[in-house]
Amino acid sequence: MQRVGILFVALAVVLFASAAVADVPQTINYQGRLTDPSGDPVPDGEYELSFRIYNVAEGGLPVWGPESPKPITVTDGLFTWPLGWLLSFPAGFFDDTSRWLGITVESDPEIEPRTQLNSVPYAYHALRADNVGPWSTVDSSVYRANGCVGIGTATPRAMLDVAGPLRVLRNDDFSWPSDGEGMEIFYDPVERVGVIEVFDRPLGYRKMNFRHSYVGFHVDNPQYRVDVAGDVHASSFPTSSDVRFKKNIRKLDNVLEKLDQIRGVSFDWNAKYEELGRSTGHREIGVIAQEVEKAFPELVSTWADEDYRAVDYGRMTAVLIEAIKELKAENESLKQRIEKLEKQ
Repeated sequence: MQRVGILFVALAVVLFASAAVADVPQTINYQGRLTDPSGDPVPDGEYELSFRIYNVAEGGLPVWGPESPKPITVTDGLFTWPLGWLLSFPAGFFDDTSRWLGITVESDPEIEPRTQLNSVPYAYHALRADNVGPWSTVDSSVYRANGCVGIGTATPRAMLDVAGPLRVLRNDDFSWPSDGEGMEIFYDPVERVGVIEVFDRPLGYRKMNFRHSYVGFHVDNPQYRVDVAGDVHASSFPTSSDVRFKKNIRKLDNVLEKLDQIRGVSFDWNAKYEELGRSTGHREIGVIAQEVEKAFPELVSTWADEDYRAVDYGRMTAVLIEAIKELKAENESLKQRIEKLEKQ
């Protein structure tokens, strides 16, 4: 005997496949009622039902299904089945609102008419809640046109106000501080400075470090406006030297005598400099800052809490120029004396 089904949706909750909602059932709880041609409930028992979803109200091929569970218990004509329990819905399946449910009972033809799947009141409320107020959506993007956005703060005072570090990572398997590569923006409460750093934790250093008005490359705590641990290459390093910027100008004198206190040496960087991450790893030629400081203190600066010395090799050129002039003057004097002796 053909059964006529008068079916109705008691509850339909559609949740799209997503890791963010993986703990929420991904099913539609569907309830219907089976009746005979006279409109009376079919006898209680177990019935084999098959479910299909179409994108048209009549005809066509199913876009989902069939889902054919074991016989379903029917009591007073009522049955309940969670659609998607045996056959999952594809991602984005319900982005298309043209979805019609067709049901067959055992060997009977599909019950007519098909039932259109619609939003239940709370699902409709959720849809509206996502698209009203200050927040808007465009495709997969969510934005706020007016007002401030706060992360970690309930009282944002900027367009985006973040109370804590802002971190950008190369990938999602980051496990700070043991490994990872990326960028951080944060405030250092000890130094009381803002910090932007590009880091590579496995190698144990910061690739780039902006601390207030100081910038460091491969330096954890830059001590100069630009502080580089390693080689720097450029076509030129111009230094302001216009006379219009200078006052109290005095010519250097007795530079040969002072240069005699300074040694030109070759050397290797020691373990201390290696610990600071500044060693070039090869043998160098230079001078000793403490010796330079005694003769020309203007060429020496200090850095870090330990007052390490650094020499301005570029400005030492001025000393060498005057040294050459003094040697030239001595040469001229000796030349004149020799010529005078030869004439005698």
